Formats: sequence, C-alpha cells, structure tokens
Amino acid sequence: MLAQTINSVSESLLKQSFVEKAEVAIASNDWATAETCLLEALRERPDDLNARFKLGFVYQSSQQLESALAAYRSINDIDPEIPAVHNNLGNVLNDLGRHADAIDSFARTLELSADYADGHGNLGNVLFKLGRLPEAEKSFRRAVELNPEYFGAWYNLANVLQGLQKFEEAVVCYRQAARLNPQFPGVQNNLGNTLRTIGRFSEAVAVFQRAIELQPDVAEPYSNLGGVQSDAGDLAAAKVSYLKALEVDPECVSAFSNLLYLMNYESSEPTTELYEKSREWGRRFAKPQSSAATRAPLAGKRRIRVGFVSPDFRQHSVAFFFEALVDGYDRERFEFTCYSNVLVEDHVSERLRSKTDHWRSIVGIDDRTAAELIRDDQVDILVDLAGHTGGNRLSMFAHRPAPVQVTWLGYPNTTGVSTIDFRLTDEVADPKSADEIHTETLVRLRDGFLCYRPDESAPDVALPPSIENGYLTFGSFNNITKVTPDVVMAWSDVIKHFDNSRLYLKSKLLEEESVRKNLIKRFVENGIAQERLLFAGRVDSYHDHLACYHKVDLALDTFPYNGTTTTCEALWMGVPVIVPSGRTHRSRVSQSILSRVGLHNAVARTSDDIASVVASLTDCPEELASLRAGLREAMRDSPLCQPARFAESVQSAFVDMIGQ
Repeated sequence: MLAQTINSVSESLLKQSFVEKAEVAIASNDWATAETCLLEALRERPDDLNARFKLGFVYQSSQQLESALAAYRSINDIDPEIPAVHNNLGNVLNDLGRHADAIDSFARTLELSADYADGHGNLGNVLFKLGRLPEAEKSFRRAVELNPEYFGAWYNLANVLQGLQKFEEAVVCYRQAARLNPQFPGVQNNLGNTLRTIGRFSEAVAVFQRAIELQPDVAEPYSNLGGVQSDAGDLAAAKVSYLKALEVDPECVSAFSNLLYLMNYESSEPTTELYEKSREWGRRFAKPQSSAATRAPLAGKRRIRVGFVSPDFRQHSVAFFFEALVDGYDRERFEFTCYSNVLVEDHVSERLRSKTDHWRSIVGIDDRTAAELIRDDQVDILVDLAGHTGGNRLSMFAHRPAPVQVTWLGYPNTTGVSTIDFRLTDEVADPKSADEIHTETLVRLRDGFLCYRPDESAPDVALPPSIENGYLTFGSFNNITKVTPDVVMAWSDVIKHFDNSRLYLKSKLLEEESVRKNLIKRFVENGIAQERLLFAGRVDSYHDHLACYHKVDLALDTFPYNGTTTTCEALWMGVPVIVPSGRTHRSRVSQSILSRVGLHNAVARTSDDIASVVASLTDCPEELASLRAGLREAMRDSPLCQPARFAESVQSAFVDMIGQ
C-alpha cells in the first residue's frame, strides 16, 4: 500500500513537471518545446483542462490556428461553461476570418460571465473589423468600464471614435491609452492623425515627434508628420519628412504617394521629374501581376459594366462631382458598380448606393482578393477616382481586374501605373503637350472633364460688397496648403494695387492659431498690414459656408494648384474667379471651368497680370453687379451643370475605349 502511494505521488510530480516546463517555455516564446511538454502531459492525463487550455494558447500564439481551434473545442466537449475558453476560441475564429462564428463565441463568453472585460473588448475587435462601429463602441466602453486599466480597449475605443468622427472623444481615449502604455508608438501616431483632422496642428506635430522618438526606424510617423506640415502650409518641411520616411523605409508606399502629391504644388510648368517619379512609383508598387487579365471584347449584348474605385464615396468633393455622372448615366446601356474603400459611410454614401446598380465594400480586403471580386463581377471598365491621394487602391490595378482601366477626377496628374490605360480630361485642362508626361492615354471630353452638381437651396446671389464697403474684398476659400509663397507674393501685389482692399481667407485650417500667425507673417513680409487680412474657419452648415461669398467681390484662385469645388462654388454664388493661366492640369482646372461658362476674361496670362484682370472687371461697378447677377444662370445653362450631357460624353468615351 505504501509503495502504491509513493508511486502515485511520483507520477503526479512527473506529470506536473511537464506543465511547469511548458510554462517556462511559454514565458520565453519557445512554442515547440511548450507543445511537446503539454502533449506529454495530456498523454498521461487526457482530461487535464489546464494543459489543454495552455496547448490551445501555444497553438494560437504560434499561428497554428486550426490546431488551436481543435484544442479549445476539446475543452468545450468536457466542460462547455468556461468563459475564458469561449473567449480564446472567439479570438481564433476571428483570426481565421470566421467573424460570425467569432461573434457567437464572444456572445457565449458574455452569457456565462457578463462582466468579463476581455470578452467585451474582443467582441469589439470583431465588430470594428466588420465596420460595425456603433456596436464596437458599445463593447469597448463596457470593457473599460469593467477594467479602467484595459489598454487595448481604450486604444481601440479611440480608433472606433475616430472612425465615427467623434474626434474630441477619440483624443481623450488616446490620451488615456497613452497613460497606460506610454511606450506604444501606435497610440501616438493615431492620436496625431486625430489632432490633425480637427486642426490642432501644433499638438499633432509634438505627438508625431514623440512617435518618432519611440520608433525612429518606422516610416509612418515621418510621413504623417509631413501631412501636418503640408496642411499648415510648410511644404518644404513636409517634403523633408516624406523623404525621411522613404529613407527609413524605401517601401513605404503611402509616403511615396504623399511625396508625389506634394510635388504638384511646386510648379505650374510641365516637368519630367514628377513624371519620372510617378513611373518609379508604378514600377515599384504596381508592377503588373501574373494574374492580370488580357483584353477581351464585351460578351454578348449586355450593358457595359463600369466599376468605380474610391475612398471618397462620402462627404467629399470627389463624391460631389462623381454624383453628377451618376445622375445622368443611361441605365439601359450601362451598369455602374461602386467599389468603396470608405471605412465609415455617411449620408452621401447611402445616396450614391441608392443611385448606382451595385455597391461593394473593399475595406480591409487585400489587392488580389479585391481584384478577384471585380473580375468575378465581369467589369468591363474600371475607373480609379483617387490617384495618389489618401486611401487609394492604385496597386490593385496592377492585377488588371478589368480589361480597360481608367483614372479620373481625384488627382491632377499621371498615376505612373502602367496597367491604367486612360485618363479622362479635356483640351483646356490638358493641352496636347501633356501627352508627353502621362503614362496613360489622355482622353479629352468635348464638354469638359467635370460636371458640377449645384446646391439649389444655396443663398441668393448678392450685390458686390464693395458697393456698400467702398473698397474691394478679394477672397479665397481654398485649402491653405495651396497658398504657397508665390501665391502670397502675387496676392500681395494685387492688394497693394487697390486702395484699402481686403483679403478674406476661409479654411478650417485657419482655426489653428499657429497657421494664422504663419500666414499673417508671410503677408506682412510682402508689405500687407495685418488689418487688411480677414480670416474665417468652419461654419455651422453648407448654406452658411456659401453665404460667406456675400462678403467677397472677386475670388483669387491658387496656383500652381487651382481650386475645383471652390471655383464652382464661387461662380454659383455669383463671384467671378481670377486665375493665372498655367501649363499643367493642376494649374488649368479653373481655366477649364471658366471656359465652360464663358468667363474667358477672368483668366490672367500670368500671375503678374492678375491686377489688370481685376481692374477690367471692377472698372464699372454696375457691370460687376450685372455679371454677378447672371453667373448662376450662365452656369445652369452651360455644359458644366448638365448631367445628362456630361454623362453622354463620358459614356461615348467608354464605348470608344472598349472598341464598340
């Protein structure tokens, strides 16, 4: 009897030692040794749930997900009421992409233990991945309520709030996450992006610099710092940051795209530098893939299927102009599908969804899978609407999911992607010389490459404010990034030319004191007293935004990067837009718009001629008032505001592209 007892104790110690060895191996991430020890323990004692749970964790940590699934389920076969098992099982299912099953597992976790903070946090992770942000927010809030020290839940709650555009709340949550884990650079990076979004640039710069201190060998914070510097109008510093990001990581595709976008601000002259850089981007990040489809004729007599890819199917100027095409297209001849890369959809997304034939979200889907989806939809023509702007999917076009591929609208230059065949433009925006600096074939639409969808509820056109003020007020509602040193110099010369004149600048970026001070400094250095500068930020509604044009006699456009939406809005409010003629698309967009409404006399030959153009338009106050009063009707009657006519022009180009 004594011998049996001694043997039993020795056996127990031996079995325990396997689990102990496994724990030591787990602590050092030695998954192979841990697996061997746990399998030995289970060979001796198959019902040891602790060993099974640890084995599941080992498989999960070493990415042997199917084995982890089997291990956790084997525990449920013995005891189906352990919350931690259902929680880990949900995480494995989530990693396997089985999101619905993962949600069921987390629901079971919380059914067994309603106050299980990890269960709420992990459920939030799945809901966040699926884009179900309001539900994810609820889960994360419950998780941090149960465990105020839960770093991951605070961090992901902040990410969700950012996605829901609850930016001020997101800042609070990011700061809480940073308190809990001050060494985690991702918090600083995302906090910086949120601060940038709400125009708190000085804070954003400091936060990105902290992220760089924490992880100086990671490119993303440098690139994001460049974005803030660009927003604030410091293009030289932004370029340095983008180049530093590429020095740290030459494969940082977003930093390279940001650099290309920035180069559009540098000159209105056609340059081979940007063209060659764009081609380099295409060679490095959009090399044609072996899966690329070959050109094929349209099958049968079905409608021509056109797909549009964009991160901006939301409240955004791209959606604004795209909707004009959607309003006018022939649904009997064409079938439109939107491939949306929008994380958080809004009322504009819903409106576009209701007006097009199909809607597919490609958020979080890799390029190959997204291309297969488009190929399965048998799309004939695929149109990129982003170019090198944020959230683009240009690299997906390397898989050639459609026989014909096009870029249009979102970016004022070549993409450099060899598998994109055409770019939609017009003869004013892109004269013949532009052919030499594009990898795409330029297709020039007969009535312009834009169609404006005006707000019919806009305020009425007002008389020129100079009639009451006794002096001219110039205005620009463009992004402050476009107000380059050359623009400041040219505008300063105009203001000096007209006694007591004022310059009224409106941009959300001007809510940041440092941006205002920097802009004032630049004008003062060019001889303009601060008293002659008027600033405005965001207003309560779009109606109020348009009403601000009542304070402006004439709009001055930026160069070399013109406005587009701002030009159309000014004209709709009866405000002529003065722009110097450039030689590239980005510096000829406004000229293209003005030509559609017959305002050829608002185009200056060069920036030195702006004052003389202003003088010709303001020499007779009655004529300026008459011009303003008739501009809205002139726009409405022009090709710029006729969706059906514009759509027919685009459709005709599409038919030519596929050779039918």
